[in-house]
Amino acid sequence: MILIGYGPIAQEKSLPPIIRKLLSFPGSIQTYPLNNDKLIPNLDLPKNYNNTNQVVIKTKDQLLVGIVGTGRLYKLDTSGNNFNWTRIDSTYFTGYNFGCIYFTLDSTIYSFGGNGFWHINGSLRYFNPISKEWNARPLSDEVHFSVGSFGNTRYYYVDSERQTLFIIGMNSSAEYLKDLSKDNFYGNKLMALNIKTGDWKTMGIYKDSSYTILGVSPWGLFVNNNTFIDIKNNKINSLSESKKNNMLAILENSTLPNDYSLSFIADSTLYIGDYKGHIDSMKITSADIIHTNVPFYTPIEINKKLSREGILKVIIGVLIVIVVFLLFQITRKRNQAMPIAIIGSGQSTEDSTEQTTVVPKTGNPLEFRSSKIIELLDEREKSLLAFIYSHSSDERLTSIDEINKIIGAAQRSTEIQKRLRSDIITSINDKLSLISDTKKPVISKQRSEFDKRSFEYFIDPDYMSLVKKVVDSN
Repeated sequence: MILIGYGPIAQEKSLPPIIRKLLSFPGSIQTYPLNNDKLIPNLDLPKNYNNTNQVVIKTKDQLLVGIVGTGRLYKLDTSGNNFNWTRIDSTYFTGYNFGCIYFTLDSTIYSFGGNGFWHINGSLRYFNPISKEWNARPLSDEVHFSVGSFGNTRYYYVDSERQTLFIIGMNSSAEYLKDLSKDNFYGNKLMALNIKTGDWKTMGIYKDSSYTILGVSPWGLFVNNNTFIDIKNNKINSLSESKKNNMLAILENSTLPNDYSLSFIADSTLYIGDYKGHIDSMKITSADIIHTNVPFYTPIEINKKLSREGILKVIIGVLIVIVVFLLFQITRKRNQAMPIAIIGSGQSTEDSTEQTTVVPKTGNPLEFRSSKIIELLDEREKSLLAFIYSHSSDERLTSIDEINKIIGAAQRSTEIQKRLRSDIITSINDKLSLISDTKKPVISKQRSEFDKRSFEYFIDPDYMSLVKKVVDSN
C-alpha cells in the first residue's frame, strides 16, 4: 500500500552504512549531497522531480531529509525493528527553491536561496515546527543564490559558532528584465549573513568559481578533494601529498563504486559513501595541512572618512550652516531701517535733497514714482507682480500654472517649479517689506476651492495702492 500525505513511508530493514555512521555522531553535522541518488524512494511527486536531489539534515537530536524544489521534510523514525521516513511538514506549494541549501543552527532548520519560475531568490526560510510550514526571515537585502549542479557547487559555508552564512554573490537577474545586469550588485562578492540579525555584510571580492564540497573541517571547508578554504583567516590551504594519494584511492578505485551520494566530516575524519552500501573514510590531522599565503578573497577596505554615515553627517552639517546663514541674512535685511527717498518730478539734482521725504512706517506709503526699491526688483519679479496685481484688480486669484508660465518654469519639473515660485515670491515680499511697517506679505495665498492641496495667489488689499504705484512707475 502506498501511503500519501503525512503517513510513514516504510523502507528496507537496514539503513545505508553512510547514514548509520552519520547517526552515530552526537550534535548537528553539515552534510553535502554528491549526486541525485534518492535516500527516500517512491515519493508521491511529479516525474519532473525525479532529477532533483535529497539533502540529508543532521540536527543534534534527529535526522531528516529535505526534498529540494519543495518544502517537504521527512524525519527518520528508527523505533522498532524497521525504520520509517515520516513527513513532518504541511507545505503545499513547490517549485520556488530548486538549488537551495539546507543547514541547521540550534535545532532550527533553515533553507536559503534557490530558483523557481523566472527568478533566483535570496530569501532565508526557517521551518516552523508549530505550523509545520516554512517562514521567511526579514533580511537587510536580497542576495541571490543558487547552489548549482553536482561537482560545480557555488561556495557556501555555515559558521555555527558565529551563526553566519558565507556565500559568493551571483551575477544574475530576473529573466523577465530587459537589462540583465540590474541585480548584479553583489556579483563576485563574498557576502556574510548574520543569521540572528538578518544583516548582510560585504566581506570582499572573489572571482566566481565552483567546487565539489565534501565537508566542514577544523581547518576550513574541504573542497575539490585536496583544498581547505579557511574563511576565518582568509587562506586557501592544501592537503599533503600522502593524503592526496589516499583521496585518489578512495575516489578512483577500479574495483569499487565511485559514484558517491553523500559526504561529511566528523571528528576530523572524512566519510563518503553511497546509498547502496559502500562507505569509505579518511582521517585528517593538522600535519596533513600544507599552509599557504594564498588569500581566498580580496577584502574591501572601507575608508571611514568616505563611509556612508560620514558623508551623511558632512552633508547635514553643511546644510545646517547654509540654512543658518540664510536665516541670518533675511533677518538682518528685515531689521534694517532703510529710508526711502521720494523725488518730485521736475526737480533738479541739486534740489533733490530739499525735496526728499522719508516714507513714514504707517502701512500707507506716501507718493511713490521711482526710487531704489524699483531697482531691487528684477524683470521676472516685476512681471509677476504686475500679473498678479492685474488679476487682483479684477478680484481674481492667480493659479500656480499661470505663475509658472510667467516665470518661465512651465516646462520644468514639479520640484523646480515649486522652488522657483517660492524664491521669486519671497524675494518680492522681502523687498517690498522695506517700505511697509507690517510683517504681512504683499503677495498672499489661499487654498484653492477646487483642490485643497494647491494654492492660489493675490495681492493683499492693504497693499493694492502701493503695488499699483510700483507697477505704474515701472
